Amino acid sequence: MSLDALDAQIDGLRADAGRIQAATNRRAAEINSDTTLSDEGKRQAHEQRIASAKQQTLALRDKEIALVKEHIRSLETKLDAKVGYGATDLIAFRDAQERSERIESAEQASRTMGLALRSNDRTLAHALFRRALEAGWTDAARQFEQEYPESATAAREIEKLQDFLREGGFARAAHYMVV
Repeated sequence: MSLDALDAQIDGLRADAGRIQAATNRRAAEINSDTTLSDEGKRQAHEQRIASAKQQTLALRDKEIALVKEHIRSLETKLDAKVGYGATDLIAFRDAQERSERIESAEQASRTMGLALRSNDRTLAHALFRRALEAGWTDAARQFEQEYPESATAAREIEKLQDFLREGGFARAAHYMVV
């Protein structure tokens, strides 16, 4: 699934939440204008209205989060598949991750990326690329992107979606809030 398709699904969930909120507001007006209900009856009806709407909107919010996490997993699987699935590949990838974690500067990352690309060490290049993104080492990341544009796109999408999960909490809460 593309990011555009994911965005469309999220927009749909948020639109559903908006419809629930509008219906809840209409129901509040109906309760307030119902002359057959006592003040206590109105209070209880409002509590039920809010509880029901909260349950529905929280389910939509949870579905949004699950969709994003599933898309991240799919992209990570796609990205990691470039490295390989065999036991030797997995051990090499773990070693490459450890080696990339020991790199402390942008210059060292750039040199190491150049060596990995020249020697066709895809495992180290992928591990170092992810480290370069985390550390903000643009030269090393750019070298990787030129050699492996498809993998770079997947990694950037992962980074964007992880930011969305971390930083989108307030906006997400606003879409699924019931009053």
